[in-house]
Amino acid sequence: MKFLSTVALTLASLASSALALPLTSSSDSASPSYWVRSILEKRQINPVVGLTDGISGGFRPYRKNLNVFVQNADQTNLYIQGLLLMQNTAYSDQKSYYAISGIHGRPYHGWNGEAGTGNTNTGYCTHASILFPTWHRPYLALYEQSLHLHMQNIVNKFPAAERPRWQSALFGFRIPFWDWATNNAQMPSILTQQYVTVTKPTGQASILNPLYSFKFPSLSSNDFPSYPFYQWHQTVRYPTNTQPHANSQDGLVNQQLAANAASLRQRVFTLLTSSQYFTYAAISNKAANVGAPDSLEGVHDVIHGLTGNGGHMSYIDYSAFDPIFYLHHANIDRLFAIWQALNPNAWIGNQVNPFGTYGIPPGTNEDQFTPLTPFRNAQGFLYDSQSVRQISYFGYSYPELNDWRYHNNPSGYRSHIIQQVNSLYGSTSQQLAAALNKRDDGLASESAQGNATATAVDNSVQNSMYYDWKVDIHTNKLACGGSYFVHIFLGIPSDDPKQWSFQKELAGDFVVFVNKMEDAPCLRNEDCPRENNLVSGVVPITQALLDRIVDVGSLNPSDVVPYLKKTITWKVSLMNDTSIAVEHVADLKISVSAAVVTLPPKDKVDTEFPTYGPYKFYEEVTTGRAGGGLPTDSPA
Repeated sequence: MKFLSTVALTLASLASSALALPLTSSSDSASPSYWVRSILEKRQINPVVGLTDGISGGFRPYRKNLNVFVQNADQTNLYIQGLLLMQNTAYSDQKSYYAISGIHGRPYHGWNGEAGTGNTNTGYCTHASILFPTWHRPYLALYEQSLHLHMQNIVNKFPAAERPRWQSALFGFRIPFWDWATNNAQMPSILTQQYVTVTKPTGQASILNPLYSFKFPSLSSNDFPSYPFYQWHQTVRYPTNTQPHANSQDGLVNQQLAANAASLRQRVFTLLTSSQYFTYAAISNKAANVGAPDSLEGVHDVIHGLTGNGGHMSYIDYSAFDPIFYLHHANIDRLFAIWQALNPNAWIGNQVNPFGTYGIPPGTNEDQFTPLTPFRNAQGFLYDSQSVRQISYFGYSYPELNDWRYHNNPSGYRSHIIQQVNSLYGSTSQQLAAALNKRDDGLASESAQGNATATAVDNSVQNSMYYDWKVDIHTNKLACGGSYFVHIFLGIPSDDPKQWSFQKELAGDFVVFVNKMEDAPCLRNEDCPRENNLVSGVVPITQALLDRIVDVGSLNPSDVVPYLKKTITWKVSLMNDTSIAVEHVADLKISVSAAVVTLPPKDKVDTEFPTYGPYKFYEEVTTGRAGGGLPTDSPA
């Protein structure tokens, strides 16, 4: 008894000391405050541990591009059936599709027995937060290991004689990703089929495709309070209407994606290549106070808007219920991991989260040791960003990141990654490099003879340099009562807002991705300071200018500035294609900037990145244009 009393007193003393210590202030995992916090927070329910099968030596199985993944018919067969089984598992099971999807936003319930220790008027996900990339990493690992468990249950139902084949197919499974910055940004066809044929333990059958939508067995307006989400029986993308049995319009989704393909590709390329502009804080999130020209979260938001367009992907609270969410976020994690490999010494600083999450109190000064609630490791401790810094912890990799092949050769590894990034996303700079190389080889005059396009492109590259152009957007995320689009045009927009994301004059879309306001009363304008609501991002327009280069003349400011003054316009619309008067959007500012980009030497164009000078703003392009329309003296 005396021993137990001593233990109780010691724990009480530790708890008392812990309350007096800043739990996120130390960078030393051996510090007393760290271990006190760990002791107090330790629990052991449904730990997130990732997958270990298929690991051999340094090799880790890849999360593959979905277009490549589906070429393995047997693994795809198990993936489809396992996901459908996961979706049909009871809501009360913490490993069910509904329970895991509900971690992100609605229904604002604690997952895994976790109490709501923060802002209980929102979900667990961290948006406009320095934790955005790191929080989603264990979230995906949880989804991956739970899906693997359901796939194993499918394998176990096959006859004993067939089981080795399917067990072999399952070996090394990792969730696929959808790379929307390549292949003209189109959704892989497997995402648009309502039914698929699979080989079940009982034979071949046509089944509902769990990648097309998630069917809600039941709905509650308490869990899903917003219209029309409480009455939709399945997840929808660009829905036909707001009625209970609305359908997805995947064809329109693909058209919107295609119209933004060049912008998406350029944004990814710039994020991965312009290291001088993108510290970890800058790349991590869209909050304007980080002062960055763009962010990984910002480009992530565009995909939510383009695939959702009024459906579930359109709003933070409902997005994780659409199966495309996990494919999209696997790609975001991949891009983050590539950025980490290119910038191995860059890491989290700190940033105040004014709103908090279900597990993080409002006003928390987040850093690398802020707990990533509700995810716990095998020992029962909450993860933080430091403990999920390496993807190897969860037992996976990506096709571009085969670090085990480059032991003691960091420069070779970096060159390998650069080559992959250039090949996938560098088509604009490579187009200009090709023009430069032709001229250096004495071929320019021949190629340009009688060809105005070739002449204009040739004139755009001088001394291995060209101008990279972008539209910078700063706005208030709560300005429209929910998620919204800012459309950038080089020409006259249609009178019909439903056409804005499709028309040839579109240069690209910027999306503000938030909750619906009735779901998050804590985020209303009157309840929080204006400066807490500012977000920023960009729409690159270099490729759009190259596509119109005969009309522009060249990429040089002497040609681009007058061209943009005559052509650039912008419009704002909600996720249901309703137009919003630009002048009524709080804090919206549109500006244009350009940087001088220096191309690598001819023999290193594949293995080196171009280098970026500072971006200069050309305020005269948009000054006095609060309404977003063309200037009155424009001939258009």
